Amino acid sequence: MAGLFGVSINPQEYEGRFGEDLYLGGFYGQHNNEKNCGFATKKDSDIDVIRAQGLVRANFKDKRYNFRGTEGIAYCGSAEEPFKCVSRWGKMALCFSGNVINCAEILSRVLKIRGVCERADEAEIFAELITEGDSVANGINMLANDGVKGAFALLVLTKDGIHAISAPHNQWPLVIGQKRGAVAVATESTGFSNMGFETIRTLGPREMILLNNGKIETIAEATNHSAVCKFLGVYTANPTAKICGIPVSLIRKELGGALAQKDIDSGLIPDRTCCVPDSGRFHLYGYHQRFCKAVNDRQISRVPLLDGPLVKYSYAGRSFMFASAAERLWEAHTKILQGSECFDGEVLVILEDSVVRGSQFAPFDFEDPETGMKFSFPGLAKKLRDMGFKEIHLRAANPELLSHCPWGKTTKAGETLVDRFPALEDRAAFLGVDSLRYNSLEDLYSVYEKLGLPRHRLCVDCALRH
Repeated sequence: MAGLFGVSINPQEYEGRFGEDLYLGGFYGQHNNEKNCGFATKKDSDIDVIRAQGLVRANFKDKRYNFRGTEGIAYCGSAEEPFKCVSRWGKMALCFSGNVINCAEILSRVLKIRGVCERADEAEIFAELITEGDSVANGINMLANDGVKGAFALLVLTKDGIHAISAPHNQWPLVIGQKRGAVAVATESTGFSNMGFETIRTLGPREMILLNNGKIETIAEATNHSAVCKFLGVYTANPTAKICGIPVSLIRKELGGALAQKDIDSGLIPDRTCCVPDSGRFHLYGYHQRFCKAVNDRQISRVPLLDGPLVKYSYAGRSFMFASAAERLWEAHTKILQGSECFDGEVLVILEDSVVRGSQFAPFDFEDPETGMKFSFPGLAKKLRDMGFKEIHLRAANPELLSHCPWGKTTKAGETLVDRFPALEDRAAFLGVDSLRYNSLEDLYSVYEKLGLPRHRLCVDCALRH
C-alpha cells in the first residue's frame, strides 16, 4: 500500500494555500508507508517533482510554501515516486498504490518494444503503457481494462490536470473531497476535515476522473464489479477514514463487539482487557462496550477493566510495511513497550486487528538470509507474563487468513501462521497464549452488512482457501 493524494484549485475561488493543502495531503497519507515520499506540482504546462527518503514532515515541512501551481500530487510508499517522464503529450508525473501481478510479463513486452527501461518498476511501466493510447485518458483506460492484472489506484499529473483511476475491482478505492475553489482525491479521507475538505464520494471501479481548475470531470464511468479489500476496515486505513461512506472506527468497534459476544456467551469474563497498540485500539473499544451493554442488560454482573499495559513507542512505525521478515520482527519488537505495573494472577483478554504471521506474540530466533545477522525476539506473550498475568486470551478481529493475498504485497504463499499451524490450539501454543479466537468470515460479513456494505462488495480472497 501507498498513500496517494491529489489536489486541484481554481485560483479565482480558492481561499486556502496550495502548498499547505498539498503538504498535508501527503502528511496524512504517511501511515500507509514511511520509506519514501514525494510531491509533483503543475504550474501552467510545467511539472516539477521533488522526492526524499523517510517522512514527509522531516523532509518537507519547511518546503511546503515553496510548492506553486494549480494541481499537485503527493506520494508516501516504498518506491521513489512520483515518477516523472516526458511523453508525446508533454511532461507527466504519476504515482501508484497497489500490486501488478503480471508485472514481469508487461516488462518483457515493454522491453521488446522500447529496448530499455530505466527503473523497471510499476510506475515506469504504467507510464510506458499510457503512451500507447491515443491520449492520456485513453492510455490510462486501456491500462485499467486490458493490460494490467492486479489491484491498484493511480494518479497521473499532466498539463491537463490530474487523472485518477481505481482498478477494475476497486480493492483500494480512492475518495473525493471538495471545498470552495478546490477538489481533492486520496487513498482515504484521513485529514480531510483538518484541511477543510468535505468528503463527497468514493471513486468507483474503473471510474476515471480529471481534476482541473478546482473541478472534477468524469472521463470514464464506473462499473459495478467493486470488491473492496476487507483489511482496509480491519487494519490498514486510519480509524478516522471512511470506506464507501462507512466510518472505519465503527467497523472496528463492531468487530470487537462480535468477539466480546462470543466470550460472554462462553462465560469468559476477564479481569482486564487491552489491545496491541495502536492497531487494536478501536476493536478494544467495541469489545469493552459490548461488555458494558451486557451488564446494562443484566446478562453478566461485571465489566472487565479497560487498560493499557502495553504502549506503542510514539516514534516507531508500522511493522507490516517492511518487506523483509527481519525488519518486520525488529519493528514489531521495538515498537511495543511493556508497562511497569504489576497484574499478578489476573486474566487478560487482548485485542489485535489480525494474527497473520505471529510476529507480535511469539518468541523468534531469526537469522537474516541477506546479512547473516541473528536476532532473538521475546514476543508480547512473554512481556505480558512478566507483568504477572496468569492467563492471556488473544482475540483477532480479522478472520483467519487461509491463504495469501493474490492482489497485494503484504503476505506471500506459505508464510501465514495458518500455513505453519493449521490447528487453532497449535497456533495458540506457538504464540504463548491460553486461547486464540478470530472473528469468522460470517461475523465480518454481518458487520459490514449491518453498516451498509453488502457482502458481494467485499474482497475476502485471503480468507478463502485457494
